[in-house]
Amino acid sequence: RLAGLLHDVGRFEQVRRYGTFDDAASVDHAAESVRVLFRDGHIRDYLPDPAQDAALETAIGLHSVYRLPAGLTPDTQRLCQVLRDADKLDIFRVGCETPLAELCPAAPGVARTALVSPAVMAAFAAHRAVLRAEKHTPPDTAAAMAALAFGLVFPASVRIARGQGYLFRLLDYGTDN
Repeated sequence: RLAGLLHDVGRFEQVRRYGTFDDAASVDHAAESVRVLFRDGHIRDYLPDPAQDAALETAIGLHSVYRLPAGLTPDTQRLCQVLRDADKLDIFRVGCETPLAELCPAAPGVARTALVSPAVMAAFAAHRAVLRAEKHTPPDTAAAMAALAFGLVFPASVRIARGQGYLFRLLDYGTDN
């Protein structure tokens, strides 16, 4: 529960210092969350016992990586997977509640009917997440957000994604391809 509540705490510093939520244009928000909580010691504001610090720091630091590294303990890997699934479910919501042109600063003003780029189409067809460098337009962003579903680990997460309806709204973005 604590990992879910605190994993994006670095977003506050990101926005304060850089005026954006865009990691590529500022700082890795997961690393910033680790700095605020564990380097600056603010985890003690929430958790007096340091027994879970290592697992929490790992899960928070890895919640937005493309793939989890090998070698995690089973308990830490499971915590990472739970947090990453929950984050993806929230990203589906954000993608539907925020104009995608705001989420895609690399291409402001791109028409809604722009095409999904070939690289994003290929990633989606391969059932894999889309790399940040592959996204260039709002339709790319919508497809990339939807492609996060391919990385959901737990059947309950898939059921929640279906029930939310956000995933299907992202897929119904309405591009020419």
